[in-house]
Amino acid sequence: MRRNSQIARLKLVRKGVGMAIDWDNSFEPEEIQVLSTALERAWDFIEKSGEFGMDAPDYCRSSLATHVMAIARTGERDPLRLANSAIQRYRQQRAQQFAAAIKKRTNESAAK
Repeated sequence: MRRNSQIARLKLVRKGVGMAIDWDNSFEPEEIQVLSTALERAWDFIEKSGEFGMDAPDYCRSSLATHVMAIARTGERDPLRLANSAIQRYRQQRAQQFAAAIKKRTNESAAK
């Protein structure tokens, strides 16, 4: 991977709503296309399944993009594996956030 001097920017347009994703500068343009494909697949799945729940769609897409980049940094370049792994990490992230919220609520109730 070659480091570019600028951050690559991709605008995803879904149902008339655009969202810019800033891919970090460690990826080549061809790799960014693969990452974009993976992100679109992951988002399509999450959006259709309704799994983003109470999360704002922009937060969800941003989280998925972060996960796709992290996985790609390990060398993975298959869009389907990138998408599936990003979905798995997003689910784990949501589960951890939910568990932390429950724990906080339980601790607050116990303190009363």
